[in-house]
This record gives sequence, structure tokens and C-alpha cells, in this order.
Amino acid sequence: MSANDDRDDRDTEAQRAKDHLMQGLGLLFRGATEAAGVLRKEIDKSNLGRSIDDAGRELLRAANNVVSRLGNDVFFGGPKDKDKERREDEKKREENDPPRWAPGQKPKGPTEEDPGFRIATDDDEPK
Repeated sequence: MSANDDRDDRDTEAQRAKDHLMQGLGLLFRGATEAAGVLRKEIDKSNLGRSIDDAGRELLRAANNVVSRLGNDVFFGGPKDKDKERREDEKKREENDPPRWAPGQKPKGPTEEDPGFRIATDDDEPK
């Protein structure tokens, strides 16, 4: 009979622990619900609720942009490198243009065509 008594004691302890856990969780959730209700009333009175909504929309928009960009990169091979194409076009243009000065003949100072620039002078009269 001793084995049955021990088993009954363990069963009652387990049942009591379950009851305490359920009661504690119930109190916890009831307190959280009451706190959320009070917070909701306070947030409605201030602009904080609207700010939180705006922030949520911005987060959603940013996440949507990231997902669409990754989707385009993964499924459609990514965007074309426009900078690379522009550099290639400039390189072709430079190859077609003759040099302005002969090698070794580049002027060392301002010329009639290119007078240069001046940095922060106090002169009111142009020279």
C-alpha cells in the first residue's frame, strides 16, 4: 500500500502544481490585459499612437523594398550596372577625342583659354 500512497501523493502534488500554474498564468494575463487597456487609453490621448502607426508603415515599406530588390536580383539577374555602362561610354568618347596638348607641352599655369579659379579672396573688384 505504500507504493500506491506515494503515487497518490505525487499525483496530488502534480495536480496542485498545475492548478497553481494555471492560476498564476491567469493572473498574469489578466494584469497584462488591464495594463494594455490603460495604455491604449493613454496612447489614444497622445500622438504616440499615430507615431507608432507611422513607424510601422515605414518599417513595412522598407521591408517591402528589400524583398522586391532581392526578388529582382535573384529571379531576374539583378539590375544592370548603369555606372559601368556610363564609364565605358566616357572611355570610348575619350579615345575618340584628340589630346588637347601635345605630350610634355601641357602649360604649368593659367592660359587665355583656361584662367583657372580663385579661392576665397577679399577683393571686391575682379582682376
